[in-house]
Amino acid sequence: MSYPAGLTGGMLALLVLVCCSCGNKEERLVNARANQLSDLYEHGAKPAFELFANQAEQLYESISSLTQAPDEAKLADSRSAWVAAATTYKQCELYFVGEVDRTRLKNKIHRWPANILEIKEALESESRSVETLNQANTYTVGLAAIEYLLFDQLAADSAVGSDLGENPELDYLLLLSEYLMTISRELEQAWDEYKEEFISATDLGVFGSQNRMINSLVFHLEESVRYRLGIPLGEENQGNSQPTQIESPYAQISLGMLKAGFLETEKILSGNYSPDVQGFGFFDYLIEIGEDERIVLRLEETIEAVDAQINEIESRNTATDLASLIADDKASVESLQTKFTDLLTVVKVDLTSLIGATVTLNDTDGD
Repeated sequence: MSYPAGLTGGMLALLVLVCCSCGNKEERLVNARANQLSDLYEHGAKPAFELFANQAEQLYESISSLTQAPDEAKLADSRSAWVAAATTYKQCELYFVGEVDRTRLKNKIHRWPANILEIKEALESESRSVETLNQANTYTVGLAAIEYLLFDQLAADSAVGSDLGENPELDYLLLLSEYLMTISRELEQAWDEYKEEFISATDLGVFGSQNRMINSLVFHLEESVRYRLGIPLGEENQGNSQPTQIESPYAQISLGMLKAGFLETEKILSGNYSPDVQGFGFFDYLIEIGEDERIVLRLEETIEAVDAQINEIESRNTATDLASLIADDKASVESLQTKFTDLLTVVKVDLTSLIGATVTLNDTDGD
């Protein structure tokens, strides 16, 4: 290798030292990103999708039992199984990135609100099958459609003594739950096939997995601010509340579903996936790249503000659905939306700029 004329030995040594230092830092940061992505998969995506697939199977089994000999106890079991699966799925939503997202299977799992008109048309049809579900409007299958049938169409007294042949709701429920179970296993397999590519994509470009995860966080928070809270609060209706537009209008667990997604967001940022797992999160990466710890404190403060507001709402209200809360305690729900917006701003502006991420359109925007 040749060097410019006039470069002294001391200057050459300094140049070599700087180059080595830069190389070592970049290698260290690549390893840090690899550690973060490994933890995201091992402690975040993998257990979430495994649990959801298991709960989807339990939901199918409980509905199968209900259709064979309907009674109030079995209806209650099926409803509880739905609540468990729906709540876990809110964790999974944070991990639809890359090849897993491009499967578009999530559209078959949960899109809301359910299309009641088309569900009723399906109930009257004599050609219900997996093939028809594959071609169906995505708002007529999945968790939202199952919720409508389980919690609205099947009253406990009407389920008692019903017969499968006389009850199209039970027939369609069984088909929907089996379809959900199948899709959940396909998603679990999709993550298993994608994991190596996900963990190895340590570059800082838009196709790097860290960048994809930041975009997922931003997208999920934006959905919470605008759709899960904003529309029910009336932001797109001249300020007039639209309580029927909450995420869980029949099971009435919309606050719990919102909370589940938020808690998973907190885990991804902090790396604290459970009391027993202190992983490597975005907070750790900020410290690793030498950023001032004040940004971590700011993130922690906005997270704690959301958490405190949810806890306050839960402590003062017996209702678990946002419709009732908006009617009885609208100011608190508006305050919760403000705190979610603060968290979104810190993630979308501060975190992305410090890490050098690029906020892009979600892979399925416009779908």
